[in-house]
Amino acid sequence: ATLLVTPTVPLSVEAHYGIAPETAAAKHMLMIPYIGDVVAKLLSLVSSRTRFLIVPDVKQALAKMEALGGEWTEIAEQFVSDSDRASSHTYRGLTDNMHTMTEDIPFSLQEVGTELARQGTRIGIVSAPDDTTNPPEMQKWLNAQIPGSKLIHVDEGWGHLHLLDP
Repeated sequence: ATLLVTPTVPLSVEAHYGIAPETAAAKHMLMIPYIGDVVAKLLSLVSSRTRFLIVPDVKQALAKMEALGGEWTEIAEQFVSDSDRASSHTYRGLTDNMHTMTEDIPFSLQEVGTELARQGTRIGIVSAPDDTTNPPEMQKWLNAQIPGSKLIHVDEGWGHLHLLDP
């Protein structure tokens, strides 16, 4: 089985309904030549906790983990540390990855889904109702594009980090 967790969709089909406004604005700025590089460089100079201001569902999930304490505090700290480490080496990932995630897919999802189904691979697409980074509308679109895929709904309360739900 293959599991697509909080996948995004190309900008040409992106449904902005449900995306946090600050997330949508940052996403679009990162796509603009030269401006995206400057924004990515500036974002790489601040801590992950500051960067998480533009992804409020992630910020809220981290606060929830820290309030739970114990192993959840450790998980939150590792998540923040990994994000800090990733941007400490270069800012390029912030802008280059945005192009990879939002440009049109260079292959047919229908053909991929059909081939994977022929091979016996099941495809699940995970969606959380309060994910404002990659909201449920994105997962619904992907589900409609990939034959045989199944939309998997998880409980709300953790936004984009819904797989960390205790």
